[in-house]
Amino acid sequence: FWHVHGQLTAALSDPDGHRATFQRLCNRHELQLILMTSGEMGALTQAQMQAWGTGGLQHLELRAALFALQRNPLSGRPAAQFVQLLTAKVRELPPPDSLLPAADAPGARGGGGEYTL
Repeated sequence: FWHVHGQLTAALSDPDGHRATFQRLCNRHELQLILMTSGEMGALTQAQMQAWGTGGLQHLELRAALFALQRNPLSGRPAAQFVQLLTAKVRELPPPDSLLPAADAPGARGGGGEYTL
């Protein structure tokens, strides 16, 4: 979660320096979930939730979106269906350590040892 959160935060603070990531963040509302506070998530409408999908999300992004929704559960059928879809997709993924770049693997110098999903 924190690896993806850091990438998205960097893209938000320097859009020109992280153009591709910033563009994905603007276009993929699922990625915006990773940066939202619980109050912002609570203000989402059912219609916004129905538009969520997993197509095109990278493995770490799938895990991070699921973690964000588990940290701040949302009510409503669209949110529950999306969590079920994310859970099913994440279960099919390889272990998270194999998805991180070597420098970000837990235990690596400056690594993302706090990554939990």
